[in-house]
Amino acid sequence: MDKRIYRVMILDDALESTVVLQLLLKRIEEIEVVHCCGDGKEALKILEVEPVDILFLDMDMPEMMGWEFAKLLNPRPVVIVSSAYGGFGYQAHEVGSVGYISKIPDWELLKSTVGDAIRAVEYRESLLLNNSTSFQIRNFTTKRLQVIKHEDFVYASIDDKDSTIYLVGGETVISQISLKDLMKKLPKDKFVRIGSKEIIYRYGISGYKSKTVTMKISDGHEVSLKVPAQYAHEIIGNWLADIP
Repeated sequence: MDKRIYRVMILDDALESTVVLQLLLKRIEEIEVVHCCGDGKEALKILEVEPVDILFLDMDMPEMMGWEFAKLLNPRPVVIVSSAYGGFGYQAHEVGSVGYISKIPDWELLKSTVGDAIRAVEYRESLLLNNSTSFQIRNFTTKRLQVIKHEDFVYASIDDKDSTIYLVGGETVISQISLKDLMKKLPKDKFVRIGSKEIIYRYGISGYKSKTVTMKISDGHEVSLKVPAQYAHEIIGNWLADIP
């Protein structure tokens, strides 16, 4: 099973003081430091385009204090405070920090704190996923993030490295994402993978016969998808029984 990689930003006005932290984080295989920023305004612009999972945050910065920066983020990454001073406990609590480490952290404490941060990321994502009605995906054609409502999703199919999502009304969205990663964005009570190349929206099924599901894309336009034998009864057959 492929391990999940968690994207990290380090924000500190004295980046040279985070060299040890950066070296230690390289030893944690689930972590990738993708941004090191020395300015809050620059960091805001970066996070608008490339969000991260975990933010190592210096609290004492000249133009914008760390907690002021964190309050501007929506959604906010999981925060770990990294400070040379111990006097920012209240502010760390205020922004929901999962840990408070020094600029030259103890290795065992860093590993433990990063573990707490990873669990916090996973918990947040599970809550969002289970309560979501839409998801975001990068549209390869427009190069922009696109929000897709669950109810507009008919099915997705992969060809080589590109996944094509077919929407109600006939629109298609092409994205360079694997079906495995796409499934991670979708609640399992609404979506099902029916083989190595397709995902379908459970409530978009209009018919099922002879190991084939029919999906309605628009009035007068339906598509039929073969269901491999190992999926037919266990997934489709059982789930059709309670489709409204």
